[in-house]
Amino acid sequence: MSNAVRNSDQNRHKTREKKQVANLPERIRAILRAHKKLTIFICFVGVLLIGFYGPVQGYYRAIRDAQELQITQQEVEKEHKNLNEDVNRLQTQEGIQDKAHERGYVSEGETSVSVEGVGNTTTDDKQKEQKRPENPWYIKLLDFVFGYVPTDPQN
Repeated sequence: MSNAVRNSDQNRHKTREKKQVANLPERIRAILRAHKKLTIFICFVGVLLIGFYGPVQGYYRAIRDAQELQITQQEVEKEHKNLNEDVNRLQTQEGIQDKAHERGYVSEGETSVSVEGVGNTTTDDKQKEQKRPENPWYIKLLDFVFGYVPTDPQN
């Protein structure tokens, strides 16, 4: 008899589980009905988020593009300033003589000496190309959320 009782208990338990699973949509509906204002509020916020994502994404991308262009402009202005300084220096007699000495020319009374085995010690501006500063965490997060990828200013 204990087997029969055990089987009937198991059958009742399985039947109860099936009823609970079948009642799950009804339970969800009951919860939503009980919290009607909360449900409406959550749906309203969801619709707002979906509706405003596109325009906010466009606005964010425009802001970030403007920031990137401003950084690029500052870099170009700095390079322009350095080139103007070089031009002004090379327009003086001392600047011309320095450049001539760099190229191996000598003035009267000087002797030319050439040293081999020493690497080129002049620094090229392109070799010293500076990287852009790293963005803070929240900018990286917003870039990810809005799918922003900065464009390379060199291209």
